[in-house]
Amino acid sequence: GSKQLSNCYLPKDILLDNKLIQMSYLRRCFDDEGDVCFDSHGKRAVRLSRSADITNAFKPSSIPSEKWIRYALPINIRHNLLYGEWLLLLKLGIDARLYSEGLYHSKNKQLTAKWRIQIGQQDNVRRFSKLINFSLVNKREKLNTMLKSYRFRKLPNGEGRKQALSVIKK
Repeated sequence: GSKQLSNCYLPKDILLDNKLIQMSYLRRCFDDEGDVCFDSHGKRAVRLSRSADITNAFKPSSIPSEKWIRYALPINIRHNLLYGEWLLLLKLGIDARLYSEGLYHSKNKQLTAKWRIQIGQQDNVRRFSKLINFSLVNKREKLNTMLKSYRFRKLPNGEGRKQALSVIKK
């Protein structure tokens, strides 16, 4: 069925199953709905986006018709499937950010919300690459190119600061 209309949940079997099943499930999700953001402005991230019809759940005021706008939704309105996928990433030790991307108000009065998971820190992107990655060659190659572009920070998160402080103290 339409995930956009039903706002379904992640099946409990996947959430509680072994890591291989969870990684395979996430690989398929990122192959279908994910992307690698690697642009000339230095932005590097792996992202997964989903939308849901929230017409009956939320009535904001003054949303322009037929235009995506940035909008911070209340905490009680979320995309249940994406929320489950975010929990799977956390279970696998991949820190990611889950946030509301915006709203779209169609001319037939349907209100659609879009959410995104973003994996941005180098260590977490590397862990994603090692555990999940992509089956699609073009996305996998773009991720590998992005990972090779990291030049300066070769230490794990937090270690660079510790090393800098030890040099300063000398």
